[in-house]
Amino acid sequence: MKLILGALFAVIALTLAQNPPPTASCFYQDFGIDYLCFLNLNNPDGFDNLTAITGTHLENRTDADVTYIFRDSGSTTNIPSIICSQFPNLRTLDLTNFGIQTVAENSIAGCTGLTFFRIWRNQVTALPENLFASTTNLTYIDIDNDQLTALPENIFVPLTNLQTLEIRNNPYTLLPGGLFHSQTNLSTLIMDGCRISEVNQNWFVPLV
Repeated sequence: MKLILGALFAVIALTLAQNPPPTASCFYQDFGIDYLCFLNLNNPDGFDNLTAITGTHLENRTDADVTYIFRDSGSTTNIPSIICSQFPNLRTLDLTNFGIQTVAENSIAGCTGLTFFRIWRNQVTALPENLFASTTNLTYIDIDNDQLTALPENIFVPLTNLQTLEIRNNPYTLLPGGLFHSQTNLSTLIMDGCRISEVNQNWFVPLV
């Protein structure tokens, strides 16, 4: 029995060593108008089972005061939903160069006050159509330098306040004609380096 238990514990230890549980922590800084979390996230296997993001708040500050998240270190292949669950009053979510590959429909669903969203320089290959369904206050989106080959036609429909959209440096093969039809407030669209061979005349019909 002791030999069996010893072997079992050895297997468990080896499994944990090969697939360590995800960890996340914040280093907080107060910049007056914004209370920042510099995020350290170690989640290379893309789990979404984090129960808390640790870290010591500054005096008289709480999770509810965090308005800005910026990458500090680490890597993750997804966007854990704990980020928006724990910090529901985020205005800026900047996840630059984290190694993100997949984005789930509920990834940012809890960030209803979000105005700025950036996943620049990751390896995202696709985005769900309803990704922005609850983040209707977004005015700035940056999803350039990823690996997107297409975008769902209705992905930006909820974002009637969107002013700046950067989708450049992605290897698109398909950008639907109605992609920008709801963006009547869009003033800046950056889409160079997208390997697009032909401009679709329907993209800008409602914007002129």
